Amino acid sequence: MGGLKAIQSVRALTQSWLGSGIYHPIGMNVEVSSNGSNWIPFGSTNAFPHDTQNFAVMWGEVKGAASARYVPWTFACREWFFLAELEVIGGATDKPAARLLFHR
Repeated sequence: MGGLKAIQSVRALTQSWLGSGIYHPIGMNVEVSSNGSNWIPFGSTNAFPHDTQNFAVMWGEVKGAASARYVPWTFACREWFFLAELEVIGGATDKPAARLLFHR
């Protein structure tokens, strides 16, 4: 993230569409590091929304408290899942400290 940042939550915007075989993840694990070598668990969730027949975009979120420069996500999934955005939220403003957007 370019430097050490305070982190309050980490989230992922995923998509599902059962008719196309696309599912929300089963779970998400998040770690943090200040140096890229020593990793500390930040948290995990399996609280993604239910998959839908029609196209649906939903957030999965992990709340916590840490200071970090590096934030890797690990996803467990059934088959296909689409990832639209990853956000690291920090500070009192709840604005993203970092955002990674995925485009085709």
